[in-house]
Amino acid sequence: MKTKVLIANLVIILIMLLTTVSYSATGSVDINVSTNEVKKGDTITVTISASSQDGINGVNTKYTYDEDKLEVVSEGIANTSNWANLGTPPNITIISNTSSKITNDNVYTITFKVKENVTIGSTITIGTTEIVLDTDLASDSKVNIPAKSVQIKVVDESSNGGNTNETTNNEIQEPNNTGNTNNQGSTNNAGNNNKSDSTVSG
Repeated sequence: MKTKVLIANLVIILIMLLTTVSYSATGSVDINVSTNEVKKGDTITVTISASSQDGINGVNTKYTYDEDKLEVVSEGIANTSNWANLGTPPNITIISNTSSKITNDNVYTITFKVKENVTIGSTITIGTTEIVLDTDLASDSKVNIPAKSVQIKVVDESSNGGNTNETTNNEIQEPNNTGNTNNQGSTNNAGNNNKSDSTVSG
């Protein structure tokens, strides 16, 4: 008898657990940069975007960057019609500013300038701390996303420009090569003249 009661209780508990399981929200946040190679004095635009089929209600994080290599030029909401920022930079606390359901959108942009004292060949890192994506889901609406980062290489202006110049120089050198051929032709002509002189002398 006790065994039957125990089994019945276990069945009831199992049913209760199954019925109380709720759907968890899903979503992602990405960091996109305008370039993966920079020179001294260049600017970099970083865009933070969010995506969730459940609808985006807000994004909470803090952006990080190499302060010895970059300086912030400007920053702000990517689309003021959809979002508002309650955070003080570098903290980002984005909330929805519309009643419409948004499933994918850019939420924040930051423009950096590369400092003149940056070391050629070094790597610049831009990223965020842990990200909390708040969705429109009624329950379990938050998605915890690990910290993200992107890396950008600092290239030598003359070296990078040299790649471009190499193409230009090659184009310039091609006529020079032709000129060398003509010079050879001139030498051949001179050789012909020598033969002519030899004939006259004979």
